[in-house]
Amino acid sequence: MLTMNSVVIKPFNAEHQDAVERLVLPIQQVEFGVEITREEQPDLMDIAGTFQHGDGNFWVAMDRDDVVGTIGVVDIGSQQVALKKMFVSSSHRGTGIAQSLMNTAIEWCESKSRRSCSEEPNRAYNEFRGHQTVQRRTSRRCREIGAAYSTG
Repeated sequence: MLTMNSVVIKPFNAEHQDAVERLVLPIQQVEFGVEITREEQPDLMDIAGTFQHGDGNFWVAMDRDDVVGTIGVVDIGSQQVALKKMFVSSSHRGTGIAQSLMNTAIEWCESKSRRSCSEEPNRAYNEFRGHQTVQRRTSRRCREIGAAYSTG
């Protein structure tokens, strides 16, 4: 059985680009039937340029050498960030990776003193196993740091 002991959350770097795309695109296209291409997602094609500036960042969950999860925080100005691109491979769901990714993003926001965090409407995120639990914990945590949390 897989545990979080074998998974490490770390900041994205360019060597992860292809692996992130191999994780995200099939989840979007096959699992959730979203008709979207790589080219229609400039944020996916340029992760460093989209996420890793200002108070934004992007993380990958690594199981040894495999990217098995992602989450990004985009600096949208006015001391606000948006959570984007949260995905976990189907083989790794239910292991706590999604919660660890969310905690990583929230801790980043806290360290940057962001006053508002919002989640983009994301069908894949809304349908992943345990969404309600993560959403409740995240809402509470955002309230604790005085940030707004929305699902829209």
